[in-house]
Amino acid sequence: MSWLCIWAACSINLRMSPSMAQRVPQRGGSTYAQPMHQMIALLRGINVGKAKRIAMADLRDLFTELGHQNVKTYIVSGNVTFDSATSDEAALTLQISKAIADRFGFEVSVVVIGRSELRNVASDSPLLDQIGDPKHLIVTVLDGPPDPDLIEAIDRAAYLPESFVTVGRSVHVHCPNGQAEMQMNNAFWEKTLGQVATTRTWRTMSKLIELSS
Repeated sequence: MSWLCIWAACSINLRMSPSMAQRVPQRGGSTYAQPMHQMIALLRGINVGKAKRIAMADLRDLFTELGHQNVKTYIVSGNVTFDSATSDEAALTLQISKAIADRFGFEVSVVVIGRSELRNVASDSPLLDQIGDPKHLIVTVLDGPPDPDLIEAIDRAAYLPESFVTVGRSVHVHCPNGQAEMQMNNAFWEKTLGQVATTRTWRTMSKLIELSS
């Protein structure tokens, strides 16, 4: 099968209507319910100042038009939980990024993660036992697992009093001076690891797990 055919099949699957995504025909005319996948999309850098403004109602409408169901948003930083007919994170990232650019006229980096993986990276943190209060605990979600060699090469002493641990494809950072003063911020991780990243507070991550349940 050619690359073009594979891409066409993927595109058709991603654009299935909600009713099509739930009911798939079998031989003999009967149907079975296709399982839906609980997914989370994290948009980077929207609604900061006057740049890249997207109303959450418009964002929910966009996801619904793409064929996703049970679409919810949390605060205005671009956190979307939704049910999808596919769990292919790369395909969903491409679909959502392109749709945002087409609809709103600007590019936005998107990280898509399944709910089960989100629970793995954000339901608990090794740092919580050390810091107690999660107020200054920040989670940076990457578009894939980080390179262990690049993590090992970081001079941790140079960034004190901040500290970090990696959990799956996320980095948990304790920033006692507050998020606004973080040295190990989103830009730091993108530059250091060469990956797309987006950063949220511990409270936001916990809320997204709740919303996607």
